[in-house]
Amino acid sequence: MKTPYLILLALSYATACSASTPAWDVQSVAAADVPLREYRTFAFGLPEAPPSDYELRPSSLSAEPKVQRFLAEALEHRGYVEDGDHPQLIVRFSFGISRSSAVDPEAANYESTQERVACDVYDATSKTQVWHGSTAVRVGRHSVRDDVLRQAVWAMVAALPESAHAGPTSSRSSSGHSS
Repeated sequence: MKTPYLILLALSYATACSASTPAWDVQSVAAADVPLREYRTFAFGLPEAPPSDYELRPSSLSAEPKVQRFLAEALEHRGYVEDGDHPQLIVRFSFGISRSSAVDPEAANYESTQERVACDVYDATSKTQVWHGSTAVRVGRHSVRDDVLRQAVWAMVAALPESAHAGPTSSRSSSGHSS
């Protein structure tokens, strides 16, 4: 009698874990006439406000340093070098949270949370926007885990063309990052 119960419990747990695994949606657009591959250095500008349909919460503010760190790692992996003194690119980003209630056949009250990172990249000299990327992570009732947020940010930055100056730390080498 215990064996079928344990199997049922294990199957229920596996189903719950796979159903709660967050997925992300990545979008990006680059300026058509800008040779992004020729840029090498970047610096971060001030974070931007989240989109109007997203909320700025205390957890948003605590997430900003993590998002900036994940963006820096991903950009460096693509061959860009952080240089606060002589950047060729200025990177600005926003992080916001959107909560919505939905009818779920399995639960009477289900709240869905979506966390979004948007990234705008500007030419430091002309102040012209040269790239925009965004990633949205639907995470159910809880905040996204750091590892999932990191993967979502990396997936977004992967849409940015690799720097022509990419060296041994670029995506052509192993970085320990797994998608």
